Amino acid sequence: MPHSEIENELKHGTGTQGRKLRVYGLYKKNPTQKAAVDFLKNEFGWYGHSHTFADGTSGFIDYQPSKGMTIDHYNTNSKSTVKWTEIEKYLRALVATDRYLTAEEKAQYKEQQLAAVGLENIAPPPTTEP
Repeated sequence: MPHSEIENELKHGTGTQGRKLRVYGLYKKNPTQKAAVDFLKNEFGWYGHSHTFADGTSGFIDYQPSKGMTIDHYNTNSKSTVKWTEIEKYLRALVATDRYLTAEEKAQYKEQQLAAVGLENIAPPPTTEP
């Protein structure tokens, strides 16, 4: 499976609202690989969905805590599994290179962080122009 297909799938998140931002928040804390894998297994859990590949063909993506991500490509009748340690590396790289969240998602994450410390309704200080 091409790396771009795996990255595109992971950029869609975990299928539940807010989880993508939690994954992002995890990597902002620079966790160990083991801590990240344990978190991801729990966060993704048992989850699957139909998938359309970049070439327009279809398949199914299945996440399982014991395996990782299984990619079933219907047109070629092939399956491949990406282990959690590899998923963790992909996600770490996507966050580190600022390719995981969209601009809108980054704004949501910032709002969540401000709300967590009670600063969501405080206006920024005015800027002074020379």
